[in-house]
Amino acid sequence: MPRVGCVEDRRADSHDRGGVVRLPGRCVVDPTQLLVLALAIAVAVAAVSLLRSRRQAAVRAQPPAESPLAVSTEGMKICPRCAMGNLWTARTCSACGNALKG
Repeated sequence: MPRVGCVEDRRADSHDRGGVVRLPGRCVVDPTQLLVLALAIAVAVAAVSLLRSRRQAAVRAQPPAESPLAVSTEGMKICPRCAMGNLWTARTCSACGNALKG
């Protein structure tokens, strides 16, 4: 069974200036350790996706946020500055004179 770790290569090549340059070492890893590492990564990815799906399901289960405006304001334009209800045909607010959208 091969050992885990980096093994230094004993070969040496000569450099053009006469110096000796060593080749970088190579790492030997047992296939069983690679399998365990791959399994650990797969479990981590599965856990993250499970937590994300649970969080999204909890957000979807909540009721929609209610509007701060009453139902009686339907069909009216609400002024963004003073929150006064105006007729839907109005172009400016009847209270502050601010331009209305739409």
